[in-house]
Amino acid sequence: MSFGGALVDAIGMTTERAHRSMLVGLFGNAIGYDHAEVERLQRLQERIRFAVRQDRAGELLRDYQTIDFDQPHLPVGGWTTRGAVEERKNADKKTGTHIRERYYLADAEYVVAVRLLAPSEAPTIDDLAHALQRPARALFIGRACNLPSRPLFDSIVQAPSLHDALGMVPFVPRANERRATHEGIDLDQFFHSDLSQEAEAHEGEHDEHRSLRAWWSPGDGPNAAVITHAVTDERDWRNQIVVGRRTLYEGTVRARVARATLPSRWRMEARS
Repeated sequence: MSFGGALVDAIGMTTERAHRSMLVGLFGNAIGYDHAEVERLQRLQERIRFAVRQDRAGELLRDYQTIDFDQPHLPVGGWTTRGAVEERKNADKKTGTHIRERYYLADAEYVVAVRLLAPSEAPTIDDLAHALQRPARALFIGRACNLPSRPLFDSIVQAPSLHDALGMVPFVPRANERRATHEGIDLDQFFHSDLSQEAEAHEGEHDEHRSLRAWWSPGDGPNAAVITHAVTDERDWRNQIVVGRRTLYEGTVRARVARATLPSRWRMEARS
């Protein structure tokens, strides 16, 4: 998966968490919105509120990519949706050889809790849940090559806040999982901190709950957090530029450890 980040020339980074414009694009794609429907996308962005839990940070991967668009079979189009070929609309990406670097998070796992302002307005939270289960187009996490390994929707839950909703979703351990998930990789240096691992150091090996790293907005969880961030993660959908500035809290959330070991998954929670 990739959560997008600052794009410098042909180098595309990934952040450590899901951000608002990415979720709007994900839901918009599931519903069937087109990029030209800027009013719908902008309104969905105004309504969406979310919190993120990091179950596994994953491993940072760098992908060096080259492609020669002058090959005869490439200008005709790429992805197909319901049998219809989606043409490349960017003229700069139709010819010549392109070189770029892209960064991804491999073997990462997150839980995202979502709610909507004006809950009776369409699309409702039920509409979003249905769209994730029966998407209008193929879904991906951040970039088109990041196809999910399983359906993104998990369940609709009732909770006092998004932070509380994150805590209601059990943490699913993997077989023979090491508790120090970042051992031997550079994510600590890249992301500067690992609150989940630090919190786990104070828990017993057989504790039935796990403290996990989490992010939430003011009003969607505790007002006291370990770290406060100023983030820019919204999009001006008409002009296709990143805009906005908002406060984001970073801390931890405690989740029950599931007794059964289930397959790894990237889970999406919806809350009405």
